[in-house]
Amino acid sequence: MSNKGGSSLTVTQFSMSSAVYSISGVTLPLTLNAGQSTTGTITFAPSAAGANNATVNAMVNSSSAASLSLTGTGVTPPPPPPGNHSVSLSWLASTSSNIVAYNVYRATVSTGPFTKIGNVAGTTFTDSSVQTGTYFYEVTAVDNTNTESAPTAAVSANVP
Repeated sequence: MSNKGGSSLTVTQFSMSSAVYSISGVTLPLTLNAGQSTTGTITFAPSAAGANNATVNAMVNSSSAASLSLTGTGVTPPPPPPGNHSVSLSWLASTSSNIVAYNVYRATVSTGPFTKIGNVAGTTFTDSSVQTGTYFYEVTAVDNTNTESAPTAAVSANVP
């Protein structure tokens, strides 16, 4: 924004005709002396695809000192690529002594067969190798002699 007039002016507000545009980087009130300029940022953040035109007015004492026409076109974002899914699992720690790890098992039907897909020291696991479908998970506790507990009850996860 530039003041090309012969005297100073003080911008007290901006009037925007569309909520999909916003202004940042300018602190109001803003006094610009004759010949002085400043910069700011106008952001376009549409919530839907399509054209959106607007006008922003720099207001001085409730009157428009300057206006700027804005034009933007929102687009629909592309869908995420296939295989970009994950399932996050968490469970309560075993109360048995000497537990050093947990084995995580997965199946595509609730009765199995279950395949070991991970071994973790903590009580969380993220399965990043899933695709669209339903999966079933079981967890076992492993002690310091490498003895494995009975599995938990199977839980399911639906991946869209």
